[in-house]
Amino acid sequence: MWRSGPVSGPQAPRRPALRTYLVLLVLITLLPVLAFASWLVVRLQAQGRVALERGLVETAQALTIAVDREVERALDAVRTLAASASLRAGELDRFQGEARAAVAVHGGLTRVLLVD
Repeated sequence: MWRSGPVSGPQAPRRPALRTYLVLLVLITLLPVLAFASWLVVRLQAQGRVALERGLVETAQALTIAVDREVERALDAVRTLAASASLRAGELDRFQGEARAAVAVHGGLTRVLLVD
């Protein structure tokens, strides 16, 4: 039969199961490890980006120096040819030989085109 009155006897509050405590223990233990791993990933990514940027700057500087050298070589060859006495005298056959020699010595040019 059902009783409608107050419940007699002490009723202790129900304690969480052991499984709940174990799950909490694992979570509490893993949180610092996960936080450290996240921080480490962020730091490594930032360092990688800095290294990549540094490498790109160094590559750009090296390319700039190489292009400057090639332009300077070409200008040296053109200056040499511009000072040619055979060019001023109109001796184009002789100048052609000088142009070939200048290109061989200075490099940087593959063709010399005279425009009047």
